[in-house]
Amino acid sequence: MACSIRRFAPVPLDAINPRGATTSPGAALARWRAALAPFLANRSVVLGGSVFLLVLLVALLAPAIAPHAPDANNFRYRLGEPSAEYIFGTDHYGRDILSRVLYGMRLSLLVGAGVALLSGATGLLIGAVSGYFDRLDGPLMRGMDAMMAFPGTLLAIALAAVLGPTALNAAIALSVIYTPRTARVVRASVLTVRRHDYVEAARALGAGHLRILVRHILRNAMAPFLVQITFVFAVAILGEAVLSFIGIGPQPPTPSLGNIISDGRAYIEDAPWVSLLPGLVIFVIVFALNMLGDGLRDVTDPRMTVEPR
Repeated sequence: MACSIRRFAPVPLDAINPRGATTSPGAALARWRAALAPFLANRSVVLGGSVFLLVLLVALLAPAIAPHAPDANNFRYRLGEPSAEYIFGTDHYGRDILSRVLYGMRLSLLVGAGVALLSGATGLLIGAVSGYFDRLDGPLMRGMDAMMAFPGTLLAIALAAVLGPTALNAAIALSVIYTPRTARVVRASVLTVRRHDYVEAARALGAGHLRILVRHILRNAMAPFLVQITFVFAVAILGEAVLSFIGIGPQPPTPSLGNIISDGRAYIEDAPWVSLLPGLVIFVIVFALNMLGDGLRDVTDPRMTVEPR
């Protein structure tokens, strides 16, 4: 009896899930759409995220968008009013305000991102260890409370003055004052998640502390942390503007939104346009990040969900 052998096309390994069932690209795309649907349905997330992405894109394209070099002087047009050549006017050195603000956005966003990453990583580590290990909770949290006892702005000013007036030192100083707040948010989430039954089941099966903390606790405690990071990003941009405004942030002629406003304070009556645009840009960035954070909180916090009647 003749028998025929039927050949099957090989199935890619990345299309097989751990349970052995094949996963098509269409199914994977459908899962991504289902996961993103709550975020796309939230107006705050969409509006805040869109505005922030637009600001980020403009900052990245500053060399191509800026009509002039940020440090190009035109002394014949000092404190010039807005015109066709200088859309938002010039400062007391004849430098184009629009070009300086575009480049200043890049530095301010870079400092804000650095503060969010540094304080986020440090706060995540301290909060996770403090919330999981009871013996370390007291000493770590008392240290965080001691740091939070100092007024944040004054502590940042003191640290930046000691370290030196640079963008990197401003980011370090701001990270120090925002780390305790992030650590307390993470600790509260870890304390809540560690009481769930699946954590006790993993511990009963012999899982180690690191595996339980990373794979079972932190994965389910990231939502408040991500919301906190958006707010840290926003207040870090404000903090950098404050440090630059009083002269202990990035130093001129390097443009930042804070030192541009500081340059225009002496001419606020005769040339208000010098400080108007950078102040407006700070407002838009902080407003967008706050809207994004509020939207993420509404989507990820089940207590904010309102059941339809």
